[in-house]
Amino acid sequence: IDPYFPSIYLTGLKNDRIVFINNTEPNLYIVNTVTNTISIIPLDIRQISLTDEEFDYIKNGYRRGFKKRRLTPYLPYFRKVLSDEFDTIYLVRMKSILNTSKEWEIDVFNPDGHYLNSFKSPYEPEAIKYGSMYVNSEDKNGEVILKKFKLKTLIHSSNLREIIAKK
Repeated sequence: IDPYFPSIYLTGLKNDRIVFINNTEPNLYIVNTVTNTISIIPLDIRQISLTDEEFDYIKNGYRRGFKKRRLTPYLPYFRKVLSDEFDTIYLVRMKSILNTSKEWEIDVFNPDGHYLNSFKSPYEPEAIKYGSMYVNSEDKNGEVILKKFKLKTLIHSSNLREIIAKK
């Protein structure tokens, strides 16, 4: 998946609800399939400007396709959306392409779309379940493995239910 061009990321929640984001606009969409309603939650997120070096990096990667396209000077907003067993929503924000040491910023929302918290991670999460974050990694032989990290900087999962119930 090319993170620069428009993509829609989905995650399923219990109770017949679906959450999706379009990585080119700062909105969170929660679809309730029982009531046939869509909640659109505007997010207060600023776009990340591309440096000249990043702009050239992207442009050179797609030389043929840019003859008729206009490249915007901003990165998309999001990399992906995830949910856990409590239906908590995690939005992984886009980070700079060239800065590999920069941490991923992850925003946390309750199932109704109310903002709870945010945290930073040196790893891009593939899944978040049971108070742990799972990431892809490689072992010594170059085999892809799944690593598990506890979310110590996040709201403890035991308190998460109470916070969600209060909202």
